[in-house]
Amino acid sequence: MITPTTTQTKTSVFQLNQYFKNMNSIFCAILFSLMGTLNLFSQTNEWELVKTQEGINVFSQIMTCEVEGAPNSFDYVVFKVENTTVNQLTVGLHFEIYFEEGCNGCDGSEETSTALVLEPGGFIESTCSNPVDQMSYFILNPGFADSWKYTHSQVQINVIQ
Repeated sequence: MITPTTTQTKTSVFQLNQYFKNMNSIFCAILFSLMGTLNLFSQTNEWELVKTQEGINVFSQIMTCEVEGAPNSFDYVVFKVENTTVNQLTVGLHFEIYFEEGCNGCDGSEETSTALVLEPGGFIESTCSNPVDQMSYFILNPGFADSWKYTHSQVQINVIQ
């Protein structure tokens, strides 16, 4: 026979179990959300290989940079060029920056071309704190609603020496 005290205890244990199951579900949802956010963050902070040719590797990365006098940070696609050979090389690069609305550099513009001298095993990279001419391209001003929407970049490599 079940007494009122036993029924009340079973009901309390059942409610407590339900509470922990709900809390476990909420905890898992928060954990997966945070993991997704961390994954997104890590994707924007890693170099991505764009092209490799004759011992030259070109990588790109999207960086959010502070701009003096601007209320918001701007987004740039920046590049890193690496010489994997044992020789000093002079390399010509031509970048094409694609947006949904058009392309910067697809017409062979000098503004998106550069020549670099790379030491054996050396590299040159553009960053927010050390932008390198023709290796850093503006892609988003969050304060301007009509900004073009960046999609991807390509590069043509010409190893001169």
